Amino acid sequence: MSAELEGLEPFLALSYQAESVALSWQKNDPLLKTATWTTWSEQTIGQRPARPIRFAFNTSEKVELNTEYRLAPDSEFVRAMCIDAHASHDAFHHAIDGTITFNSLPAKGSNKGTMTATFNFKGKQSNGYVVNVSNGQLCIEN
Repeated sequence: MSAELEGLEPFLALSYQAESVALSWQKNDPLLKTATWTTWSEQTIGQRPARPIRFAFNTSEKVELNTEYRLAPDSEFVRAMCIDAHASHDAFHHAIDGTITFNSLPAKGSNKGTMTATFNFKGKQSNGYVVNVSNGQLCIEN
């Protein structure tokens, strides 16, 4: 998984390239209230202290290929966030405006297979701080 990030504290621009990724499936996601795939990725920047930057996506099994979905807090199909473990107040930048399009998906009811997508979004912390995510490429194979 890769993306361009702007606005991380302390005012960092980053070409994100995941060092680890995961894909799981669950029967009833509490956010989307349906069966979902959850994807997760992480890149650690810096050494002392190490600073993990993560992405997480909850994706309903109802999504279809080659369809653009809105990324927002009330989305019924996909929810996204960028997580900065060293943010000064709130680590979670929830997607408030953006899009994602899936090019491949695992079989329904399974975490086996490939999930690929392109995405862009604006993520916002509870204190109003905003991060911009652009040129996102998701590719996870189990």
